[in-house]
Amino acid sequence: MVVWSHRVSLICGLLPVITGTLVFIAWWVTRDSGLMAVGAATIVWGLALFLVGCISLVIYIRKAQIARFENRRTKALVAGSILFTHFPLAAGYIAVAIYLDSVHTVFVENVSAKTIDQIIFIDPTNSRYEFGSIAVDEHREEQFHFGGEGTVTYEVWSDGVVQSNVLIGYISAGIGGCVLLKIGMDGSATSTECF
Repeated sequence: MVVWSHRVSLICGLLPVITGTLVFIAWWVTRDSGLMAVGAATIVWGLALFLVGCISLVIYIRKAQIARFENRRTKALVAGSILFTHFPLAAGYIAVAIYLDSVHTVFVENVSAKTIDQIIFIDPTNSRYEFGSIAVDEHREEQFHFGGEGTVTYEVWSDGVVQSNVLIGYISAGIGGCVLLKIGMDGSATSTECF
C-alpha cells in the first residue's frame, strides 16, 4: 500500500505534465484549433489527477511515517513538487498560447518599379506600427500585436505620396490572423486577408 500510494502520486503528477507538454508542442507546430480544446481538457483532468495524487501522497506520508521508511521525506518532496508543477506549467502554456494566437502576420510584396519609403499600420487604438521601407521585388513579413477592436489601416509612402486604406476589416482583441499587402505594378496597394 505504501509503495503503491507513492507511485500513484508520481503518475498523477507526471501524466498531465507530459501530456500537456506534448499537446502544447503539437499545437505550436500545427496551430490546430482542435488541440486548444484538447489542452483545456488536459487541464481539467489534470486537476482531477492532482487531487487524486495529493490524496495518495498524504496516504504515502502517513504510512511511510508509521513504517519509518528511509528517504520518505525526499520521496514525498519529489512527488509533491511534481504534483505542484501543473499550475505554473499550465499557466505558462496558456500565456504563450494566448500571446501566439493573437499575432497578426503581415506579408508585404512590392512588385512595383519603385522602392516604398515607409509603410505604417494603424490599429483601432490609433497605435502606429512601422514596417519600414521595402525595395522593388522584395517580399517580407513581420508580426504585430494589434490592439483594440475594429479596423486596421495602412499608409504606404512613396516619393512623398501617401496611399491609405483598410488592411484588415475587423480585428478582435486576442484573435490573430494574417494579411497580404501587395504593391502592384502601377504602385497601387491592395490587401487580402489570409485564412
